[in-house]
Amino acid sequence: MVAEARRARNPLVARRRRAACSARPRVTWIEVRGSIDLGGDVGTAQLVVVPGGDTPTCYGDGPGALVLLRRDGASFRQIYSNQGGFLALLTTRTRGVRDLAQAGPGLQHAVFVWNGSEYAPAGRDIADAELGGAEILP
Repeated sequence: MVAEARRARNPLVARRRRAACSARPRVTWIEVRGSIDLGGDVGTAQLVVVPGGDTPTCYGDGPGALVLLRRDGASFRQIYSNQGGFLALLTTRTRGVRDLAQAGPGLQHAVFVWNGSEYAPAGRDIADAELGGAEILP
């Protein structure tokens, strides 16, 4: 009982507890999952998966971050980033480019549309039942 009380007051233990659900995961590897054809003026983008670290995630078992990169001359430019969820490539399109949903635990998922330079929130959600034709990544 005394040892438990000391651990509860120990700032190192408290820091470890907070770190287990930190928004800044420890990166152990980065994986380029390959090319994704988004169509329209975006064409092909690269999906990069950054892991959530070596501890279980707080809100489901998903990757730490998903990033879509588009070729921009000799380099790449980030056009979408999602922390702690999955990416759903929807069958609908905006400006000829496939719409995305930030999928994960729950019944509704935020939709992102192409605004001409990057993906931006559409201000609407999509229900699980409407994801039927979507491609779920990674």
